[in-house]
Amino acid sequence: MESPEPIGPSDLVKRCRVLSERVAQHNRRMKADEQALGSDIDAVYRELKSQMEGAGEETLEELELAKKIYEGQGPGGDLRIMSSATKQTPIMLKFLLGRETAGVLIRYDQRLRLKQEYFKFRHNAALIFTIVPLVLSFGLRRASQVEATGEQGSLSPPLWVLTQTYAAWLVYFYVSMALRENILVMNGSDIRPWWIQHHYIMVVFTLVLISLPTESRAFKIFSEKFIYFNVLQGLIMMFQNKYQARRLYRMIALGRSKSMDVVSSESSPGKGGLLILYPALFAMQGLQLAMGVKAITYSAQDFFNATGWLDSVPSSTELRSSRGVFICGVLFLILAIGNFLSTIATITSKLKRSRRRSAKALSSAKKAM
Repeated sequence: MESPEPIGPSDLVKRCRVLSERVAQHNRRMKADEQALGSDIDAVYRELKSQMEGAGEETLEELELAKKIYEGQGPGGDLRIMSSATKQTPIMLKFLLGRETAGVLIRYDQRLRLKQEYFKFRHNAALIFTIVPLVLSFGLRRASQVEATGEQGSLSPPLWVLTQTYAAWLVYFYVSMALRENILVMNGSDIRPWWIQHHYIMVVFTLVLISLPTESRAFKIFSEKFIYFNVLQGLIMMFQNKYQARRLYRMIALGRSKSMDVVSSESSPGKGGLLILYPALFAMQGLQLAMGVKAITYSAQDFFNATGWLDSVPSSTELRSSRGVFICGVLFLILAIGNFLSTIATITSKLKRSRRRSAKALSSAKKAM
């Protein structure tokens, strides 16, 4: 069999030019199609909004169906991501990546892969949330027992360094989660704003925790409790991830959720997990509230003490650590209240949707009789 003749340099130049022109034509065609689609989508949005404002009961059902398709239950996914009337760039993406951030993926399969990658990242993070704090908690407890007996080699200093390293990983985790969820929102996912704000607060929280001296008593007391809290959080996250992924798949198949919807790792479960997940969530939020209140009461006197704010003092290390713990306590208190209110809002929303579906099914049954 004869081998093909080698391509000369001049032929390669011609082929590269042809391919470059084809790519340019493809880009121009995509831009024109995107602009035309965006214009049509904006027109449909304005018409849908206008008709729904004065719709009667007879036409409202059809308009609700049109709204569902517009918001993501059609074969093309969420149409809002291509609408100039409803598309917005989240503040965090503007701040980190610039005002002209192009975070919207036009191809539907790319958006689905983005969502799958988000679930994979969250699942792997749940393992770290559970295993690393568990190892640290056993190590620190053993170190405390060794120090109490006066023996040498407790390994306490490296363990506290590892604790701060874990806190640094938490900064990466919450920044990454906030970025991923902001991009998912731009691509049609329905994520409650509170959970993204939760990540912002946790970034500030962990940065404050990293800045505290590890040898101070206030840091050790609060960090030990925080490590135990992370073990509980990791266990709940792992259970939620598996349960909610299955439930979300079912909801999408039934047409009650969009294909790009995700269930946040801190959000409420559905009715089937009521007896297990709801008590676990409320217990975690109660523990978070108690830790925040205790940290505030422990360090409030140092925080509101005028000493050391403007001038350095010999006890500045302990004083600064205590004041940092006060800030961490306030942030934990805000997170506990926000998580609780968002969970209640999610439960209420689910109950309302369930009642509407029941009322609709009953009405349809009466009409059929």
